[in-house]
Amino acid sequence: MDILFILLLILINGVFAMSEIAIVSARRIRLQQKAEEGDRGALAALALAEHPTRFLSTVQIGITMIGVLSGAFGESAITQRLIPVFANIEWLAPYANSLAMACMVIMVTYVTIVVGELVPKRIGMHSPERVARVVAPFMQGLAWFALPVVSLLSRSTDFFLILLRIRQHVDAPVTHEEIKDLVAEGTESGVFEKAEQDLIENVMRLDDYQLGHVMTTRADVIGVDLQDTPEEQQAVMLSARHSYLPVFNGGIDDVVGMVAVHDLFAQRLAQQPLDIETVMQFPVFVPSSISPLTLLDTFRERKQHIALAVDEYGSVQGLVTLKDVMDALVGEMSTEDASEHDPDVVHRDDGSYLLDGAITMEKFRTLFPVELADVEEGGRDYQTLAGLVLFLGEHVPETGEKFNWLGLHIEVVDMDRRRIDKLLVMRQSDRSLPPD
Repeated sequence: MDILFILLLILINGVFAMSEIAIVSARRIRLQQKAEEGDRGALAALALAEHPTRFLSTVQIGITMIGVLSGAFGESAITQRLIPVFANIEWLAPYANSLAMACMVIMVTYVTIVVGELVPKRIGMHSPERVARVVAPFMQGLAWFALPVVSLLSRSTDFFLILLRIRQHVDAPVTHEEIKDLVAEGTESGVFEKAEQDLIENVMRLDDYQLGHVMTTRADVIGVDLQDTPEEQQAVMLSARHSYLPVFNGGIDDVVGMVAVHDLFAQRLAQQPLDIETVMQFPVFVPSSISPLTLLDTFRERKQHIALAVDEYGSVQGLVTLKDVMDALVGEMSTEDASEHDPDVVHRDDGSYLLDGAITMEKFRTLFPVELADVEEGGRDYQTLAGLVLFLGEHVPETGEKFNWLGLHIEVVDMDRRRIDKLLVMRQSDRSLPPD
């Protein structure tokens, strides 16, 4: 009977151990979802998690009492039965009491560790939310029953934490890297598709960027100038790459509106002279320092899909569209050979790329993902490939100047006065290059 009571104590010890690991490991979000559905066990588990010192004190009281009782009953139930066994062995008889005690300690310790600790904790780790919902009401009742002792232990623990200057009830912030790791684990386990993982990572990365990573830069913005002749305005209209064009009054620093290209075509089809001011709309200006995700909110509120990015001095820095943001989120809709549709990227037969200096670093990374995967982007002050070359050379380069960087060979092919126009980029493994 005593042995059965010891086994019962060990099983109760297992309940305490399982409760401890389950409530500590349970994800608060899942418990909150169950609590909102009316699950009382989830509510109890959340209440215990809100006061970890009180909960852990309750667990420790239970485990300590079980340890004391197991030792006491083990001595009478096991030791006293083993003493005659060793006493009947002549050469062990002088040590019968000590050997019986040692065997009792070994047996009780083994069963306690396996049945009362390891197995229950593994169960608690395997299904923490489910176990927490089951055991939490019992643990709450026990905490109320042992309230005086629990309060004493909790206050004593809090006192020593204050002496050690350890803040209590401080939730550790969740970092982007932790979220990415969780999503990656979900992809490996089949919870997420690979495309979903890529989209989540793109959203998180895009929130750290400014508009310069996705916009058409100032040097490449094409617009209609009110001071141009109708023939020049029509030529701009026919070569437009966007459905809307900015309207200048003498230059890009004086943008007076936006005009829909289809409105201009409608005037021409009606055999009317181009009258830009009659169909011109008020332009949307946004700070160039905001993130593309913030720009999405602006587009939604203003019911627009194109905006002009300006710096702190009010100068236009570029033009950004909804398509630019979506391309950054889901990738550009192009074939494997980008040069078929993108004049800024020409893939040559020798494996090299002839690139426009104005392409963004984000686009550059899609062409050379391996070499640039470990580049630390935080704190850099360039957003285009031309900016990278200026950063590497620390001067305005000349035509023919070469740079070797992170396994890449970069050559300046064409300069448009002080602007880096075209660059030839290839992997150093594709060509025998002299060291810098």
